[in-house]
Amino acid sequence: MKIVDFSKVEVALICGNKRTADIHKQFAELIYITTTSLTEYIFAKKLYQNPVVKLTEDNKMIIEEYLDDKWGLPVVLRKAIENAIEG
Repeated sequence: MKIVDFSKVEVALICGNKRTADIHKQFAELIYITTTSLTEYIFAKKLYQNPVVKLTEDNKMIIEEYLDDKWGLPVVLRKAIENAIEG
C-alpha cells in the first residue's frame, strides 16, 4: 500500500523549479469545511493531525474528490497532489 506524506509534496514553481511544500493542513481544512460526509470529516481531522496517509481505496477516493475544480483548490496544488498519489 502506498504512503503519501502531505508535508513533503513537490510543487512546481512558475520558473520551472520544484519546491517541497507542507500542504496537509491546507488540504485538510478544505475537506473539513466543505464536506457533508462523516467519513470525509474524519479523514480531514486525521490528515490535519498527521500528514502521512495510507493510500487505501477509500482515502484515494476522498482525495480525488477534492481535486475537482469545484472545490477551488489552486491548480498548482491540485497537480502536486495528483503527482503524489499517482507517483
